Amino acid sequence: MPLLEVTDAQRARQFLDLPPRLYRNEPNWISPLDHEIEAVFDPKKNTNFQHGEAIRWILTDASGRLSGALPPLSTKPRPTPTPRCPPVA
Repeated sequence: MPLLEVTDAQRARQFLDLPPRLYRNEPNWISPLDHEIEAVFDPKKNTNFQHGEAIRWILTDASGRLSGALPPLSTKPRPTPTPRCPPVA
C-alpha cells in the first residue's frame, strides 16, 4: 500500500475528498469547507508554521484506490518563556 505525499492539486483533491466518502453514512458529521482545511496546511494562514511544518500523505491500496489520509503537524521545541512577574511569596 503506497504512502504518497500530497505534492500536487490532484493529490490535494484526493485528500479533501476522503473524509466525505468515509463519513457519508454518518448523519451527525458536518464536513469542514475545503478552504478551511487547506488553510491549515498554508504557512501564510496557519501561525503554527512558525514553530513547525506539516506534510500530508494519502494511502492507496494495490489498485490505486484511496484508502486513508495522514495530516501530521510536526512542531519544533519552543523556548521556555521568561516569567514577566516575580513569583508571589
